[in-house]
This record gives sequence, structure tokens and C-alpha cells, in this order.
Amino acid sequence: MNRSRFPIRFARLLESRSGRLTPLLERVRLLQRAEHLLRETLGVDLGAHCRAGGLTGGRLVLLADSPVWATRIRYAVPALLERLEGEGDIPVREIQVRVGRASIAREPASRRARPLGEETARNLRETAEAVGDEALRSALLRLARRRGRPES
Repeated sequence: MNRSRFPIRFARLLESRSGRLTPLLERVRLLQRAEHLLRETLGVDLGAHCRAGGLTGGRLVLLADSPVWATRIRYAVPALLERLEGEGDIPVREIQVRVGRASIAREPASRRARPLGEETARNLRETAEAVGDEALRSALLRLARRRGRPES
């Protein structure tokens, strides 16, 4: 192993135009762009039940929450194709709608921290005692204090 090349900062790997991750990042950017246009075209109600699932060989695969939502999205495919072709930066010739786990419009998770069980709190305190790093020790002890009755 050539030590002069390691470690490489992850951000530098992502920014590198000649790196192995470049094609993957480009696909991710295209999917993000397609999903953004999808939401704009479908609107909030319909767009909440659909996600861009993949883009290969000019085929954009959309994932819908259920067969009912998939049918409604299929009716919107001509408008989506027109919009994507009009943008020009996303090479889509065909849109396929599949039923899958697509929803991103879920209820937001509670922002309140859930109380820890006594055993978990004890494990955190024991771990904190064994840690040499003071900042980590302090964080573990703060976390251990989030003890309380589990929700029923």
C-alpha cells in the first residue's frame, strides 16, 4: 500500500472528475433532477406517492405506492415525458411505472428523544468510563441521562 496516497478525503473523491464515482454521481444527479421535475409536473398530491426508481438506457422507472397510485401516475406519463424532453438534460425516451415502496411523504418523526431503558443507560455509562476521549465520554454520559419509563 502506498502510504502517500492514503487517506483520501471523501469529499475529494466525490469532486474528482476522473474518479470511479463520477458515473455513479452523474446518475444520482440525473435521478434527482428527474424527481424534481416529476414533483413539479405531478403536483404535491400525486407526487407524494411516486419516486424515480432508476434511469437506464433512456427508460425512467417510477415507483408508486400502490396499484391505484400507479394507475393515476400512468395517466400523467405523456405530460411527464413532454416535460422531461423539454428540459433536454435528462435522456428519457420511455417511462415505466411500477408498484413499489415509493412514498416519501410520511408523517414526520417525533423530534422528541425517546427515553432509554435502564439497561441501555447502564451500558452507556460503562462504555463512557472505558473511553479515553473526554468529548465522547461526556456525550455518552449525556445520552445515558435520557433514562425514563419506556412508552407503552
